[in-house]
Amino acid sequence: MIKDKKNIESFLKKRFTIEDEAIDDFKLLKLQKALQFEDVFCENDEDKEYIDEMGYDELFEEIGIKKTSILGFEYESIGPMSWFHSLSKMDCGEDYFYINQYVDEQEPTIIAAIHKGKYPEFLKLFLKKYYKSNGTHYSEHEMFSSLPSCTEVSDKNINADLLKECFKLFLDNISKKYDCHGSWHDERESMLEILESPEVYEKSMKTLDKLKDINFKDKDSISKYLAKIDKDKEEGLSQIDDNEKEDILKLLIYYKVRFM
Repeated sequence: MIKDKKNIESFLKKRFTIEDEAIDDFKLLKLQKALQFEDVFCENDEDKEYIDEMGYDELFEEIGIKKTSILGFEYESIGPMSWFHSLSKMDCGEDYFYINQYVDEQEPTIIAAIHKGKYPEFLKLFLKKYYKSNGTHYSEHEMFSSLPSCTEVSDKNINADLLKECFKLFLDNISKKYDCHGSWHDERESMLEILESPEVYEKSMKTLDKLKDINFKDKDSISKYLAKIDKDKEEGLSQIDDNEKEDILKLLIYYKVRFM
């Protein structure tokens, strides 16, 4: 028999015992190991079969659990294919939102619990740790190999400044491991390629007009500014100073983020 909402909340409270952050008497909690959905909602194999047929979204509606999206991550690959990851929150009716992680073609997991009384503050702390650790602070696997092709923002508590900070934490960390793939260098090249594409050049200039603290007059200056590459084509983080990082982040927000 499928667990009801009250039993699910009780089960989750017993599992979330590690305090990650605290504000006054409110807490952000984590697990020793992420919980798979089937471990939370299923009592036996019959329950698993039942959920496989109906899906988790219908199950949540049936038992009165509200699930809402936080962030969606879309990755484009060669050809028409793409794949998706996401973070959402689950409301079982009591004190905590439970954060769900969906990775394409894998069983969904529950990775954190955020007290509703300080949700906006804890969400910011959670996301910063999530991006800085590439997800591993809360789960066993790295979430990103690079920034997604598109990040969809559904939670009103997430703004451009918070995402810029998260992107910077991710890029600083991954750039220590790699000079190119997923790093500052890689993202700079990606933005340069976009800005130099004829079909998006007009859009690019309009974008730059909105970013008042970047002063570009023509296409050549864009190339020079975003691609300060030495004559010998050295690669690495050392070529990208803090001012350049800030401008790359602004362009990433414009081209790779969609506020829903």
